[in-house]
Amino acid sequence: MPTADSPQPSDAELVASILDGERNAYALLLERYQHKVYRIVLRMCGNPYDAEELTQEVFYKTYFALATFRPEFRFSSWLYKIASNHTVSFLRTRHRTVSLERGADADPDAPAPEPEDTSPRQRPEPSLEREDRSEALWSAVASLPTDFRDIVFMRHVEELSYKEICEATGLSMGTVKSRLARARSKLEHKLAGSR
Repeated sequence: MPTADSPQPSDAELVASILDGERNAYALLLERYQHKVYRIVLRMCGNPYDAEELTQEVFYKTYFALATFRPEFRFSSWLYKIASNHTVSFLRTRHRTVSLERGADADPDAPAPEPEDTSPRQRPEPSLEREDRSEALWSAVASLPTDFRDIVFMRHVEELSYKEICEATGLSMGTVKSRLARARSKLEHKLAGSR
């Protein structure tokens, strides 16, 4: 393994070392990406406790999927896609669970509930509202076709430049900009319909 003075191994080299049984290589990969993955997951789910648990789950899944990684692609893009898909799956499952819990004990003969008090003191806390908006956004992103979803993810989560996206995907600048514009339009339409 490298010393402080030696050049750091590339992500692909670390993956190869892990697959060869080098345990320290996985610790380096974890150290390199743990905080970045946590920030992505937190941005998506809006809850630091969930983000910590999901980040651990992402790295667990990643470890067992390393054999499927293709070194001609960026490791970070592959990892962030796993993180995104896992978090979206968590958000969908949680949404279904909450919906089921709300309806599980409902009495069909019970009178309709009184309208909720929408005065400021009774409104949901801003953090919950942000979490709901975040869930709606990432559910909408997840429903995009893969070509659009990947570009949205690279631009707005990985925060890559247009040039970097072109290099990562092999697409022309015009195609990247066009797909991103169409993806944004689709997202606006989906989010407007969910309000």
